Amino acid sequence: MDSSELIELKEGWRMAIEFDFAFDYHTSVAWLPIRDRLSDAQLLDEEIMEIDKKAIMKALKEVSDRPYQRDYEELTRWWWHLEKIASSEYPAELLPEYLREIYLKVLHES
Repeated sequence: MDSSELIELKEGWRMAIEFDFAFDYHTSVAWLPIRDRLSDAQLLDEEIMEIDKKAIMKALKEVSDRPYQRDYEELTRWWWHLEKIASSEYPAELLPEYLREIYLKVLHES
């Protein structure tokens, strides 16, 4: 993956979270594959981790829809299960450590 494609994917993931596309029943199916591509390419840097943290915090503060017809996505791909995170039903042990801390802190405060 070249640097321009990486920049484009990061910007797409940022937009998906910032503008709530990743949390909507109809639009999430078009936006969540961006995070799949970042994961499949094993690209995880500080910028992606910060966007991921915003995704978790937003999911915990707001209602998130289940993505349209995507029940088959593995639980390890947490971004496909934002509705479970929002309802505190997601298994904390499946989240990466940098997200697990945020998730558990909010669960304990509830």
